[in-house]
Amino acid sequence: MKTEYIQLPPLPSDVPPIFVQMIWLYARMPGQEQELLLKFMEENLNKDAGRLDETKFSKILDDSGVELNPNVIEYNDLMGKMIGGLIVQACELASLVYQSHCIEGKSVEEIEKEFDLEEKLIRLIAEYYDKRSKQDEVD
Repeated sequence: MKTEYIQLPPLPSDVPPIFVQMIWLYARMPGQEQELLLKFMEENLNKDAGRLDETKFSKILDDSGVELNPNVIEYNDLMGKMIGGLIVQACELASLVYQSHCIEGKSVEEIEKEFDLEEKLIRLIAEYYDKRSKQDEVD
């Protein structure tokens, strides 16, 4: 009796559980369904088309004629939740930097130490706010 095994690559210990769940679902999908997902991502993530319509993937799945494994449907749902979570985190980080840097006048280094966040992310957002502030002064 032949047993098939799959092995996930080493993952950082702080990877959110939803990412691990998505990776696991993808790894268990049959090849045809993996190809469908990859094709969709390659076609849409490499374009300069701006915001991707959230229903587009569901439409591609419906139009594909492929009998869908429940894992594909679950993967699609998890992807939506993951993207929503990332947007929420980005908004929270932007508001934290705005409050700390623009209103309270803290430096990037102070914010990094106080909240134990990545300096590059804080600096990027702070520079954006500083640039916008200077533009508003000119206008």
